[in-house]
Amino acid sequence: MTRYPQHSGEGACNPAVVGVWRSRDPSLHEEAVKPWELLTDLLAGEPFLHEMRYLSAPSFTVYEEHFSCSVRLRGQSPQGFIVFAVPIRLPAKSTCWKDPWSPEQIPTLADGALDVLLGGGHKQLVVLVAPALAQRELGEERAETLARLCRSRWLPSTERQVAQLRDFLLGLIGAVTVTPLLLGNPVTLRSIEADLIRNIAEAVRVPSGNPSGLRANDARMGRGRLVARVLEYVRATDPLSLSIPQLCEAAGVEQRSLEYAFRDMFDLTPLGFLKLRRLHSARLRLLLAEPADMAVSDIAYQEGFYHLGRFAAAYQSIFGEYPSETLQRPCPKELKTLKAMPLLSPARRPF
Repeated sequence: MTRYPQHSGEGACNPAVVGVWRSRDPSLHEEAVKPWELLTDLLAGEPFLHEMRYLSAPSFTVYEEHFSCSVRLRGQSPQGFIVFAVPIRLPAKSTCWKDPWSPEQIPTLADGALDVLLGGGHKQLVVLVAPALAQRELGEERAETLARLCRSRWLPSTERQVAQLRDFLLGLIGAVTVTPLLLGNPVTLRSIEADLIRNIAEAVRVPSGNPSGLRANDARMGRGRLVARVLEYVRATDPLSLSIPQLCEAAGVEQRSLEYAFRDMFDLTPLGFLKLRRLHSARLRLLLAEPADMAVSDIAYQEGFYHLGRFAAAYQSIFGEYPSETLQRPCPKELKTLKAMPLLSPARRPF
C-alpha cells in the first residue's frame, strides 16, 4: 500500500492510497472492506480467495476485485457514497438481489442494503463516489437524475457502454499503479475526478424527466431503504439487546412489513439475519482467540448462544467446520494486524 497526501479546497490534508490487498479467509475479507458491513458466506466449500487492486481519494474510490470461489454477500454499503459495480468476468451464477446479472447492467447502491451471489471466478470493478463530486461535475439537475436512477438498483446501459466504462476504470487503476504520484498532484486529481464522473454519466442512458421504470420498482426500493435503516440501527446498537419491537419502532413500520422486507432482501427473517450476524461475529472471535485462553463455550455465550449443540450445528452449516476447528486453526496474520493496526483507518480506507 502506498499513501500520498491530498489537499482539499480548504487546505486540509487528506490521504490518498493505492495498493493491492488479498484475503484468504471470509472473516478477513469482512474486516478488510469495512465500512462495508458484509456477511461473507461460501457457497461451494471451495478455498476462499479475494484479491483487490484499489485507488482511493477523499471523494471517490475505485477498486478491481476477484473472487476465486462462489460467495454470497449480504449487508450494507458505506454511508455517504453512491456505489456502482461494473462487471469484468461474469459467471452465469452471479446475481444481484436474486436477479440475474447480465453484461449490459450496472448494479448500483446509495446507502442501501445488498444481497449478491457471485459465482466462482467473478471479477468486477467497484466505484464509490461522493454525491458532492457528482453535483460538482454534472450540475445539480443531472446529479439528482443520476441519484434517482441509483435508487432503482440497476443503471440503464448497454454492453458497449459498460465495456467502455470498464476499460476506462482499468486504465485509471493501471495508470495510478504505475505512477502513484499522480494522486499527489491536486490538479491531476481534479482531472481524474472529472473524467471519472464523465465516464460514468456516458455509460448510463439517463432519460429526461422522471426515469421510466422507477415506478415499477417503488415497492422494492422502499423495502431496500427500510432494511438499510434497520441495519444502520443494528450497527449502532448492542446486538444482544435487540428485539423485533425495537426494530419496528426504529424503522417506523409494523412487524409484518419488517418481516416481508427482510425476506425479500435476504431470504431471512429479521431474527434470522441477526442470528447470522452473531454467528459471523463468533467466527471472527474464534479466529482471534488463543485456545489456551478461551473456550468455544465462552464465545458462544458472549454472542448470545446458550445451547452449544445448536450453536455448533448452525455454525458448521454456514462455515463448513465446527467452532472447535476454527478455534484450533491458526489465525491469519493479516487479521491480527487489522485488529491491532487497521490496514486502512476510517479516514484512509478505500471503501
